[in-house]
Amino acid sequence: MSIYVSICYNEDLAFKQALTMNIPLISEIEKCIQEKVNRDYYTSVRETTRESPRLMHANDDIQKQRIAQLNHSIETGSVQLKTGNKARVVESYQRIKKKIINTNQDYQ
Repeated sequence: MSIYVSICYNEDLAFKQALTMNIPLISEIEKCIQEKVNRDYYTSVRETTRESPRLMHANDDIQKQRIAQLNHSIETGSVQLKTGNKARVVESYQRIKKKIINTNQDYQ
């Protein structure tokens, strides 16, 4: 049995028009959705499919922020190099390694 998802997407609420899409789901995603509903994470299949675009949008925002932070760090490093403010490789490596470890611990 396949679940077909119908999504109504309205980017600008001023326009009372929505785009409807029917999306067939592969069996792995269908099982995942059904499991979420069965475990009471969501009340219905419809609720899970409404949440998906919201999560994608939030993830896109997070990625944009990370890219902006990375670009800022690259620019800062570039300015520091041009002005002769250089860091030792070992010190930089240890600082980056510590930051990665702390980031990984935050997501666990």
